[in-house]
Amino acid sequence: MRENLTCFVSCLQGANTFNFFVLSSALIILSMILVRKLEGFESKLRLFVFANISALFNIPLVFYSMNYTMKCDSSLLNIYGIYLLLIPAVFLLSMTLYGRLLVRKYGIIGSEKILPWIGEFVGDLVDAEVYILNTAIPKAFAMGRKIFVSGGLLEILSREELKAVLAHEAYHVKNRKASLLKGISMMTFLPYVIGKDMELAADEFASAVVGREHLESARKKLREF
Repeated sequence: MRENLTCFVSCLQGANTFNFFVLSSALIILSMILVRKLEGFESKLRLFVFANISALFNIPLVFYSMNYTMKCDSSLLNIYGIYLLLIPAVFLLSMTLYGRLLVRKYGIIGSEKILPWIGEFVGDLVDAEVYILNTAIPKAFAMGRKIFVSGGLLEILSREELKAVLAHEAYHVKNRKASLLKGISMMTFLPYVIGKDMELAADEFASAVVGREHLESARKKLREF
């Protein structure tokens, strides 16, 4: 492995695309640093997307340099290429299997059969289906275009607090960037540093819809459960 890495670096240094590769890598590193330092979610998001797209663009550049310019051993790149092909398949398969696991473990029921207003409220925010999990553990999450809330959550939250939680999850459905960006960061091995910012953006959306006090009250009840 060490010999392959040494050959990899030597091939890049000898390729005519080396300077561009170094510049691109420097921009990626700078972008990731700024993502951690800057204020403002949209600015961070644009830089994070730029860094990951640049990293993905470097892959065919490195492949070209090693195979056609320097005729180097590209076994490491071939392994990485297989990894890139597997990531989307594994990502989609895991979501499907997780959904089936939820149905088998807890059982689910459409919210319209228990609390019809839930689906109506979410429908005004985003096109999504809402399901109730048959568990006393208070939880809520979004997966694809579905929002799941547990029976336990319905028991401990007031109507306005539940709206705040639903609005938070509706934001994730409406802005399905998180899943895509997580998948891309797995491909590039760049750290997923904007996860907290995505949650804060969802909180801001929920606060604008229902009110900050209801969101904070819901969080307090969940922490104390």
